[in-house]
Amino acid sequence: MTAETKGERASTELPRGRNGASLESPVPAGSDTFLFDPWDVSWRDDRTAETADQLVENHPVYRLPDGKYVISRYEDVKEILGNHDLYTARPNQEQLIGFPPRLEGDQDPEMLQRLQDLIASIPFDLSEFGNANVIVGVDPPLHTRIRAIVARGFVPRRIRALGDSVNAIVKQCLDGIETASTFEVNEKLAVPVPIRVIGDILGLPVDKHPDLKRWSDVLSASVHGPERGTAGAAANLIGMLMEFAMTFMPLIEARRQEPGDDLISDMVRAEEGDTLTLIEAVLFLIILMGAANETTTSLIGNTITYLMQNPDQLKLVIEDPSLVAQANEEALRLCAPVQFVYRENNVEVELQGVTIPAGSPLICMIHVANRDKRQYPDPHRFDVTRKGHHLAFGHGVHVCLGAHLGRVEANKAIEAIVAHLPDFELDSQVLRLDRSAFTRAFDSIPLTRKTS
Repeated sequence: MTAETKGERASTELPRGRNGASLESPVPAGSDTFLFDPWDVSWRDDRTAETADQLVENHPVYRLPDGKYVISRYEDVKEILGNHDLYTARPNQEQLIGFPPRLEGDQDPEMLQRLQDLIASIPFDLSEFGNANVIVGVDPPLHTRIRAIVARGFVPRRIRALGDSVNAIVKQCLDGIETASTFEVNEKLAVPVPIRVIGDILGLPVDKHPDLKRWSDVLSASVHGPERGTAGAAANLIGMLMEFAMTFMPLIEARRQEPGDDLISDMVRAEEGDTLTLIEAVLFLIILMGAANETTTSLIGNTITYLMQNPDQLKLVIEDPSLVAQANEEALRLCAPVQFVYRENNVEVELQGVTIPAGSPLICMIHVANRDKRQYPDPHRFDVTRKGHHLAFGHGVHVCLGAHLGRVEANKAIEAIVAHLPDFELDSQVLRLDRSAFTRAFDSIPLTRKTS
């Protein structure tokens, strides 16, 4: 979001970061050598706790060879995300949605030609997308304007009204689980629930819902996967953008003329003379598609995985269903679906004794900050009774707009499945984290019914 195929075991050869440095097991505390690359996914597996502790304790402000600064402590990440006057969100347009795409290093001539041919075939002005305002990459007051417009579709009334719909979708997804010998969590529950919900919210016909998953996967792989920076990834991204735009542009214009009771109608309705442009609306829907899909899928899958790996915590939730919401929050804290976000400091700043020049790219490690022992006792333990704030959905003006919706979906899903989980076993040895550097989820979460 490695030259490995998605889902394969990591090679026995030590992987190398983008700077070419070998990413060996974390160096013992006190050593003067520590190598870290946020884009290398190997640290997230068995070494998550050790690497997070190394960053937080010994390298809270870590300078990468390309001049980016990795920020890891909770207090610093929270301050940066919450202070839009000192820290701009500008870098996120390129880094989070990958547009306009940037090519890195030598390129395959055939792929370059494919990319050029694809660009030439686009039936609209591609430069408009590169110059449009994207909510994740702008600061107030422009961000305030865009968020006020799109927030019309996320009012509490609409989210509450979705509760019955989510319940019905979850029930359908769990149909037959009482007698099933196996249950693949992603295929049966974690993927279809958010896809069907966001498809309904957008007013897409049911036969178009699978396209949302396909487009989201292309976006993730092109921008955050191992092939990012290649002509092939750029071609896939632009192809997805063209297909997405050709689907939603007519729908957006139709809703302007004849509004319905859906998010797009709310979003493009002119109030006090203000609405989104066509391109702004398309780009917001792309961001919404990726966030609503990947984040909620990760949350549902990660919570179930943690519950299965911690039978004592599963028992607590079964005995007290009111703990479901806290179980989801703890999974968000321990396994933030979004690993990091970008900022840039507008002026020279000093963090943890390190002077950071103005205009430096900052990588805010949400996943690591949520494991800072200064903020959380025993930070690597899954504890469904833990209370307290985390940064998984961000902080400040850019806090995730769809966080409440994601929580509703996850809470409904876990409430419905939790009583069935003791009947199944999870083979943790077959769990494989996806190969995206940006997100954190499992490719497959297979459950097998116990035989005795």
